[in-house]
Amino acid sequence: MQPAVFVFSQIILNLAVWAPIFWCSRVRCSAAFMRQIFLLYWAFNLLGAVVGVLQVYDPDRFSPSPEFVRKMLGPMADGMQITLSDGRQVWRPMGLSDSPGGAAVSGAFAVMFGLGITVTERNWLLRLIAIAGAGAGMFCVYICQVRSVFLMTVAGVVVYLAIMTIRQRMNRMAFLVLTVPMVLLGAYLWASAVGGTQVVSRLDTLSEQPAFDVYYKNRGIFLEQTLTDLLPEYPLGAGLGRWGMTFSYFGDPDLPDSKPIWVEIQLTGWLLDGGFPLVVIGYMALIFACVITARQAFLAQDPRIADIATAISSLNLSLLMMTFNYPLFISQLGLTFWMLNGLLFASTLSPRRTAVPKPGFVRKPDPV
Repeated sequence: MQPAVFVFSQIILNLAVWAPIFWCSRVRCSAAFMRQIFLLYWAFNLLGAVVGVLQVYDPDRFSPSPEFVRKMLGPMADGMQITLSDGRQVWRPMGLSDSPGGAAVSGAFAVMFGLGITVTERNWLLRLIAIAGAGAGMFCVYICQVRSVFLMTVAGVVVYLAIMTIRQRMNRMAFLVLTVPMVLLGAYLWASAVGGTQVVSRLDTLSEQPAFDVYYKNRGIFLEQTLTDLLPEYPLGAGLGRWGMTFSYFGDPDLPDSKPIWVEIQLTGWLLDGGFPLVVIGYMALIFACVITARQAFLAQDPRIADIATAISSLNLSLLMMTFNYPLFISQLGLTFWMLNGLLFASTLSPRRTAVPKPGFVRKPDPV
């Protein structure tokens, strides 16, 4: 029998992550408001990337104390350090998080959203900041040596360029064709100079073997274990609270029916919480959100909404891929996914809501 606190805490945690799709879709969201949200989210992740850069150059001032990191990570702490070209050992930059390597995610978003700003904003100062921020973000992706985030970033950039090409925004594509290689190559040379051969050798592992073999050795084995071992054993779920922070806070490993189960990918987490039905529902919801956002990128009447939908579409596909590497829909990343998609959906409904008056309400004519 699962303790009630397991069930309650896991339900509340999942509701908190998925809730934005319900309340954000009811917000009266204009194109101008959506732009402000987009810029705010970009600025926050840009700040995380900049802090990540500072943590590499001056870790004593900008990184958490080594005692705190070792207490938090335990025996895994030493494996979270990198050796720079000058021989110094530093933690993988954390950005605004408390997890070594956390700056890579902020860097990835700074790159994908920064590219969107460079082609949608008219303010040249803001566009220059976005390009520089994309360079700092890509530096964090390289120096953190998180290969999954690197692949996620590249996939997001490719999707963004593909949608812009299909939309025939060729005048802006010409600018991106010059900007993207400059950002990727410039950040790589920067990270190689600072991080030394460790950065280069880490990325070389992606090309030394077939992509399938690389994935299998790192995360594919967990996917195989989920499908071959856990699915037959728990087709309708193993009970709530058997993994993640819920078990860390409330779990009791001595209870025979509530032993912890290790989770590395989202599919495993959904299978344990709700079995095969939840896996199907979860991925159907993600795919549906990706399709709706892509349609807005192509069909939105307001070009500002279409440009923002293009950037969010690139982020959507990247996060969808990341579910096979990390259980992100139990974290802030999952909340961000539903918040941005919910607000984007609301932005397309707002003109309809304002155009149809409520019953019994007579709209006054606009003054001449």
